[in-house]
Amino acid sequence: MTGEIFLLPGQIVSALTIGAVLAYPLARLLLWRYERAVERVMRTAAPAARGVGQSAAPAITPPAPSAVSRGPWPPLLSNLRGLPWRAAAVQAIVAVLVAVWFAGLQIEAWGIGFSPWRVAVLAIPYLWPGVLAVLLVAGISRRQRIAVLALGTTGYLLLGGVASTVPPVQALGEAVQLWVVVNLLPTLYLMAFLTPRVRSVGPLVLLVCLLAVAGAVALQGTLAVREDWLQGVGGVLIAMGLGPYGAIAAILLVGAGIALVVGIWLLGALARAYAAHRVGDQGMMLAALWLVFVLSYSVSLIFSGLVYFGLGLLAFPAYLLLVRPLRALLLPRQGENGPALLLLRVFARKGAAPALFRALSRHWRHVGPIRMIAGYDLATEAIEPDELMAFLRGRLDDSFVTGPAVVDRRLGETTARRDADGRFRAEEFFCFDDTWRYTLQRLVAASDLALMDLRGFGPGNRGCVFELAALAEAGAMSRTLLLHDASTDMAALRDESAKLGVPVAALPLLALKGDESHDLPALLAALARTAGSPR
Repeated sequence: MTGEIFLLPGQIVSALTIGAVLAYPLARLLLWRYERAVERVMRTAAPAARGVGQSAAPAITPPAPSAVSRGPWPPLLSNLRGLPWRAAAVQAIVAVLVAVWFAGLQIEAWGIGFSPWRVAVLAIPYLWPGVLAVLLVAGISRRQRIAVLALGTTGYLLLGGVASTVPPVQALGEAVQLWVVVNLLPTLYLMAFLTPRVRSVGPLVLLVCLLAVAGAVALQGTLAVREDWLQGVGGVLIAMGLGPYGAIAAILLVGAGIALVVGIWLLGALARAYAAHRVGDQGMMLAALWLVFVLSYSVSLIFSGLVYFGLGLLAFPAYLLLVRPLRALLLPRQGENGPALLLLRVFARKGAAPALFRALSRHWRHVGPIRMIAGYDLATEAIEPDELMAFLRGRLDDSFVTGPAVVDRRLGETTARRDADGRFRAEEFFCFDDTWRYTLQRLVAASDLALMDLRGFGPGNRGCVFELAALAEAGAMSRTLLLHDASTDMAALRDESAKLGVPVAALPLLALKGDESHDLPALLAALARTAGSPR
């Protein structure tokens, strides 16, 4: 048993490391292929129209005002600003409880005397995942995130210096060393999967890769401690002509294959739970963060006994159980009647739309859903688990709108509903080349307000011109906000506005400066005003 305990930390670290090495390039490759697949299907005609020619968007009857204006809503601006911070407070409270739990386990495992001061001092390094969770959830700019990190680092070093009995310089060095030992490895590990490039699928791909690698390591480790089993299995494989190295490879592949089947089943189960709103994308991302840190923290307790390792792992299910009542306590009861925001933009492979979508999602999805025509520019930002599974099964076309009846049915089915993490969805409508116009017209009529990002707009963006015309024809300009900056061809915008009979002075424009700390507050305030304007 002592030998097994000695080997277990190395096996866990090996599984984490190999899983990360495999998962990151796999996630990048998966997203690249998904983006190309979306773009390819977007440029084709709907199956019923192929070979017949492009069909025109059918005319629609403007809906009654009550269909697009379901307010009044709760104070929108205060909720846009405050609800992300309330969600972050949930993570902060859980972080304190988890940190105290691990500090108490350390005191018990090491046999040192208990005191509230010791618990507080030992808990400080374990607050780090809470800091990361707050940075991911709170609606703050990059400059504010840097300020939060700087403030947290300063507070940690000061507390480390106060708690230590050695000279200040040595105390600071020991505090840094303790943080490195406890938090550096899981932090570096997660940075690869919580970056904007792969965040949408990173946790899911990581889960499958971890299970596959863990299966290989577990089977090999089990046989390593049971020599009679190893000799029996190895003897059979060698007798089959595989040789010693081939036998080892076969054992690893069998273990990985069995675990991979479990991982794919679990991925499908998560996709079904997501489709039923039992989990949300932010909830899964945070769960992945806490799972990695809890596993890493628990490994350090193994040498005190497997009991302490198991007690450490209990922190993860405790996190899952705690966040729901804390959300109910700290987040006001909002109901499901949230304003639906239609997001339109200039399609560009390297445009500003992804950053806008991420910033907007952190705020708006606490109060209402975001709707948009899916495109290659945001394909990897808003991919959902059920869409990922459809892509992996080769059924991506099934997600596309093939005609008016489909989009009307989709809108009827997508009544605003919160996920388990308290946020609304980003609702993508995948369209063929001959179905996006009708879909756009229907979304304009069915959404409460529209945000159109005209950065990079020019006379060649005929899709945006059609969208502007649809907004004007539906009488939706009063509930629309148009974003622009130096990259917007204002002369072309004035020309198109004149053709639509809308004076430039009447266009609801908001200029962006490219500074998130300025642009985001201005955008939220403008959206709140637009939502509250007369219909």
